[in-house]
Amino acid sequence: MATHCDVPDKTLLYSVPYHQDLFYEERIKKIHNLHYEIYITREEVEGYHFGRLDAKKFTYAKDTEFYVCGNPQAVDQIIHDLSEK
Repeated sequence: MATHCDVPDKTLLYSVPYHQDLFYEERIKKIHNLHYEIYITREEVEGYHFGRLDAKKFTYAKDTEFYVCGNPQAVDQIIHDLSEK
């Protein structure tokens, strides 16, 4: 999706429980105009954020579009946090 999106600046917030669960990381690094942050929730690994992704901490324009997928509880929490902000 990110490679075919015409938006000039894109952000990917990517979260997995363990480092071994990461996939497509090398492909992600090669996507033009993509800022990405990877979160690992259940283990601390150098070079990655530790803990849960907190949508309330990010600044974004009011007309920003979001695509959220993953564990239903995590998706519900992110949608709730985005709606409050």
